[in-house]
Amino acid sequence: MGLTLFSFKIAGGIVLALLGLQTVLGFKFGASDETDKQAVAVLIGTPFLTGPGVLTSVVILASEHGMLVTFAAIFASVLWSWMILRSANRLSRLLGKQLLIVLVKVMGLLLVTRGVQFVIQGFTAAAGAPV
Repeated sequence: MGLTLFSFKIAGGIVLALLGLQTVLGFKFGASDETDKQAVAVLIGTPFLTGPGVLTSVVILASEHGMLVTFAAIFASVLWSWMILRSANRLSRLLGKQLLIVLVKVMGLLLVTRGVQFVIQGFTAAAGAPV
């Protein structure tokens, strides 16, 4: 298909940054249907666990650090996600609503930062690469 790693970094970085901006600033992409709130509640975490940001990160990390490190990171991430989701009700009661909002915003900011870093790396690689 003629895709290069730096073009994947730029595109993936933009997607990551947009997902993070959506989290930090609270705006949404696409139409919003208020009648299907239950489906939205079920799917709200899916892009962060298995969506384009994860796929972008896996491809880039595998190319930069190798498959063994990438699979170890995936395993640790899945295990950590399972533990958090398993105890989500207790954690939300323990932390409180305001602290959860702050944590969501901080994690969104980190996602934006990672996306911007991917874009910078992609443009830097593209500038030095033959066309």
